Amino acid sequence: MQLSNLCRSILESDEKILLVAIINSKGRVVEAKMRDDRVTKDLTDQKREMFFMQIALKSAMHRDFDGEFGLTKYAYSIREKISTLSFLLNDYTGVVICDPSINPLLLIQNISEIINKCDNLSNQEISC
Repeated sequence: MQLSNLCRSILESDEKILLVAIINSKGRVVEAKMRDDRVTKDLTDQKREMFFMQIALKSAMHRDFDGEFGLTKYAYSIREKISTLSFLLNDYTGVVICDPSINPLLLIQNISEIINKCDNLSNQEISC
């Protein structure tokens, strides 16, 4: 399964998920799928780039404490208009943007099940 299919599987798992992206360590979008453009329509290209760079930076900073506290499973942020979930995928970070009314525990459980079906999350290929 390619990253594209992983994004699509996550997006289709809940109608409240608006966007799924896979970003690299610099915050560049490697793959993305979106339900509609409500999340990104008001962002300039520069702000969109900064948004993903911020998530990549936070992911890198979380890794600085892996030795003391263990691996970060995910990070969840709730805003007035959107909620954001980020999770590590080996060399990448997965980003899910959703409606804030979504149940975060169910969201995390569903995404974890999808990811757990995939056992080789390196480069562009994912084996499921």
